[in-house]
Amino acid sequence: NHHANDKKSEISVGNRRDIEKTKTELELFLTTLGLGRYFNTLVSEAVHSTDDLKLIEDEHELQALGVENSFHQKKLLRAIRTEL
Repeated sequence: NHHANDKKSEISVGNRRDIEKTKTELELFLTTLGLGRYFNTLVSEAVHSTDDLKLIEDEHELQALGVENSFHQKKLLRAIRTEL
């Protein structure tokens, strides 16, 4: 799949910087909640920003994304709804 490789190489340095910035915001948000341990897990499941977090609707989705502790699920959902 040669075209996919071309597309990846087209991502500009500026875009990459924006991606890192949104990841940093996500990590800060999780860390502030005491849930920083989930950062790498969520990123590996394609949650790269606080905007991505807003798309999560319930505990079942968080479970599927690797947040298995029900207390942590509730805490994160509450923060997503009230702080983002």
